[in-house]
Amino acid sequence: MGKRRKNELQPLTEQTAVKLFKETVPDFEEAERLFYANEKAKNRQKRTIAWHRENIHVFKKAMREQGIELNIPPA
Repeated sequence: MGKRRKNELQPLTEQTAVKLFKETVPDFEEAERLFYANEKAKNRQKRTIAWHRENIHVFKKAMREQGIELNIPPA
């Protein structure tokens, strides 16, 4: 006869919570690529996506001119 499950829950400790819920943050370029893929999946008009591209380009240029890093440094 096989071993039966006990269905006992283990308490969640801080270390296991970090392992379970640690989130990765994409760099700005990857986030931008994912945004455009999402817009395309939502069947947005090409002009709408082009409008977003233009505005994000201006945003990136302004940040670059001010010396502001777009990527979030790892914790």
